[in-house]
Amino acid sequence: MSIKNEEIKSLLTFFEKSDWQELRLEVEGLKIAVSKNGSLATAAATAPLPVTSAAVMPAAAPPATATPAAKPVLLAPAELAAGQVYLRAPSLGVVWGQSKPGAPPFVQEGQLIEAGAPLCLIEVMKLFTQVNSNVKGKVVRRLVADGEMVEHDAPLFIIAVD
Repeated sequence: MSIKNEEIKSLLTFFEKSDWQELRLEVEGLKIAVSKNGSLATAAATAPLPVTSAAVMPAAAPPATATPAAKPVLLAPAELAAGQVYLRAPSLGVVWGQSKPGAPPFVQEGQLIEAGAPLCLIEVMKLFTQVNSNVKGKVVRRLVADGEMVEHDAPLFIIAVD
């Protein structure tokens, strides 16, 4: 996978609109470091982030009316009842509940799901990662709306485990 100029431009545009002060990215030997305040922390001060593999979906255009929030959503965890678990975001990104605009949602509240069932997509730089359930159960609640930006490990769904 190589990064395209359009993806870099999109990332920089997103960075400009965000409240982030600094961004570092390394993809296949390409290193990008940008700062809004003109001073980058030394490379030794920040350890590289681990990279995990995930199934990447082909890019599909998000709904034209949805605009991702500039600031990632930091959710206060909802209360879990006995037998319930969170399904969490595997990465930072924008959440989408369907495979393409106008398509039916992957899941709805109250729906029974199997382990491995697709629940949503996380978009980062026009790449879509499908988020699958790691448990069998019932979708109790969706915690994030379409088009919202979330942090890594943010709770996305509450699942009542079978």
